Amino acid sequence: MQVILQSSIVNLGKVGDVVKVAPGYARNFLFPKKMALPVTEENQKILNEKRALLEKEEAKILASLQEQAKKMQKLELSCSVQAHEDGRLFGSIGLAEIKSLIETAGFDVDKKSLHIAQGAIKAVGKYDVIVQLHAEVKFELPLVISAENVSQEDIDRQTEIEGN
Repeated sequence: MQVILQSSIVNLGKVGDVVKVAPGYARNFLFPKKMALPVTEENQKILNEKRALLEKEEAKILASLQEQAKKMQKLELSCSVQAHEDGRLFGSIGLAEIKSLIETAGFDVDKKSLHIAQGAIKAVGKYDVIVQLHAEVKFELPLVISAENVSQEDIDRQTEIEGN
């Protein structure tokens, strides 16, 4: 099914693009959220008239997200949790915990915009959390996981072991 995008979508297209998507994706996600319209002559005329306005709104959203990203890039997240003597955590640190750390710092993010390359964190050490606020706004935040009952030397040793 072909649709006209009313907002930019990661890995799909920008405002005004005509893209082919699965009918269920269009019907159940894009249309209810007003992110796309079905391709018809009438909708194309309407979109051509509104294209400048939509692009202006999209640029305003992008600018605000870039400003938020600049402020967020100054963050250095850290978390102290219980761990074994060898540096393994009791449990793991996932996206929900990272989202909570970011919100504690005063920023509102969606859990879907966060990504950890190695999946859930299960050991003390230094990690990079990828934050993608928009298709064009993507950056990394440093995250340091330390143990409440482990020394800094043990953390450095565990980080070196994981790096090799």
